[in-house]
Amino acid sequence: SMCCLYVAVKMFEPLSMDASLLSEISHGCYSTAEILSMETSILHVLEWKLNGPTAQDFATHLLAMLKPSAYRYSIDTVKSILDSMLHQIEIAAADYDVALVSPSAVAVASLLNALEGMSQDSLSSKARYSFFSRVVDSVDLDMNLVETVQRRLRSLFYLNSGVDLPMDRSSRDVTQFPTSTNARSQECSCLFSRTPSQELRRKTQGNKITTSPRSTACGQDESKPDVYHARCA
Repeated sequence: SMCCLYVAVKMFEPLSMDASLLSEISHGCYSTAEILSMETSILHVLEWKLNGPTAQDFATHLLAMLKPSAYRYSIDTVKSILDSMLHQIEIAAADYDVALVSPSAVAVASLLNALEGMSQDSLSSKARYSFFSRVVDSVDLDMNLVETVQRRLRSLFYLNSGVDLPMDRSSRDVTQFPTSTNARSQECSCLFSRTPSQELRRKTQGNKITTSPRSTACGQDESKPDVYHARCA
């Protein structure tokens, strides 16, 4: 544990500590050479993968794909989307099942929830569709997994705050955009098939959801739903 602290300080603190200081802190239980040797062993086991992208990193990179003209150059709109994404990601950090999912999937799921809570005045359907098209082209997505995480994030938000994530009534599916001017025809351009945003709330029932990220990722039979127990961050 002392060597893990030693590596973490090197990674994230502006000033690093010397291995001899850790030897003194251990009251001579470990020599400087032993600490350096253990540090090398830890790095080899981790294959030097110490600073992988987090869901927060993906959130800022994904949002950078949104063209300023799409949100009418309103900084408040971008800030609102980013704040919603980061809040969902922070709540999910304490959830074991979400921790098993790739950070990119968590970020995209939080993005979908955030977009579906925006009004048409802030971000039009066309702008959302165009934005998410660029996201799809940039990130290798398993939409079944993303939808599962999306529902889980909504459930976690409710468990931690007691209220549902905002969902604008006029918000249509982010992955669809109407291609016909005739309202009766309802012809849409669709990126891929997914659950309409208006149905997500029905699939989120208190402290359980119908499918777990773990079972989806492992390819288990989805006919046997996993039940989540309430967890408070």
